[in-house]
Amino acid sequence: MVRPNGQEPIRVCVVAENCLARSYLMEILRKDSGVKPVTLDDLVESCWPLGPKGVFVVDRCGLTLPLCECFRRLRCRYSGARFLVLGNRYDKEEVVRFMILGAHGFLEQARTSELLRAIRFIAQGQLWVAPDVLEAFLKEVAMVLRDTQQKGGTFTPREMQILEMVRGRMSNREIASLLKISISTVKFHLTNIFSKHQVVCRQELLAPLHSEIWNKLPA
Repeated sequence: MVRPNGQEPIRVCVVAENCLARSYLMEILRKDSGVKPVTLDDLVESCWPLGPKGVFVVDRCGLTLPLCECFRRLRCRYSGARFLVLGNRYDKEEVVRFMILGAHGFLEQARTSELLRAIRFIAQGQLWVAPDVLEAFLKEVAMVLRDTQQKGGTFTPREMQILEMVRGRMSNREIASLLKISISTVKFHLTNIFSKHQVVCRQELLAPLHSEIWNKLPA
């Protein structure tokens, strides 16, 4: 359904194994007409498309599946979706770890009053994390990029710039807008980056980053 102002509601899927937590989150989301909430069971059974701006709200508490595997399975079926993780408490190192796995935001359960605002930020392509988390995440990415450059192919400054943005989960359009270049130019640089990395797609390009960083983190 399209809202009166012409904007489609943000499609949000709640991933929570605890039925009380799931009901609570769904109740919050239903209060906003700009959000179309659904549970994961309903999403899978109805084959309902989440859409390019869809957001998964993942309640980590009580989640029996490892978060990395949860993201992998959801991303395989809904490649354009974004992820907001809910957790008991804020821990910078842990939130950085979530971002490495592909999360776009983190919210403490005690601050669910900010849930709808966080969802809007993430649906618009922004990150919902504290500045210290973003700084730590970018340092990790930069370190891996330096290691990658030393181990293998030589990248131009522009390719290094685009590579970092791709690994920050930015789309071609977002990269083009930020760098003030055309989308076709972004694709040209990506083709060169893929060739130097000996990969054929973004998923393969991201895999080494996750692997190298993950090995540095405690199990």
